[in-house]
Amino acid sequence: GRYSGVTPSVVIDEANGKLLVVTDDEANWSRVALFRCSLDGTGCTYTDLGVQNGQGHEPSIVVDAANATLLVATSYPGLVYCKIDGTLCSFTWIPPEFPTDLGADPGGSPSAVIDTIHSRLLIATDNRSNSDTPAVFRSSLGGNDWSFTDLSAGQPAGSGYRPSAVIDAV
Repeated sequence: GRYSGVTPSVVIDEANGKLLVVTDDEANWSRVALFRCSLDGTGCTYTDLGVQNGQGHEPSIVVDAANATLLVATSYPGLVYCKIDGTLCSFTWIPPEFPTDLGADPGGSPSAVIDTIHSRLLIATDNRSNSDTPAVFRSSLGGNDWSFTDLSAGQPAGSGYRPSAVIDAV
């Protein structure tokens, strides 16, 4: 429907030869939508990943090829875990119990990446609770040992707006 493709995030599922796109499906109360397509963008299917209304803002998708799973980071922040085909999804807030010193919104504009060398998930965020400065959440791929690091290094407000995470494997 209209507004089903807001803030898309794209990856390739190499094992299955699929283009995977997650979006904030504003037509469906800002839930996370998954579009699975052939690599040329045809033959797409739509799946609602089953999160609650309003939990799908600004999704960022990564594929954990070793475990055949999708991980989708969302704002505030949250994390959706699914099988690679978009089934058997679960949602959790990151970390499940916010430390009170992080503020109400430390996870805006998430950008997820997998560190395959250390089997870790990293999510760079715009820490809206600290004047839009950069921050990062880290956990094992199972998501059960979260840590949070403020990366602002004394930089001014807005220095972390819309981060993009990458891994330098070298």
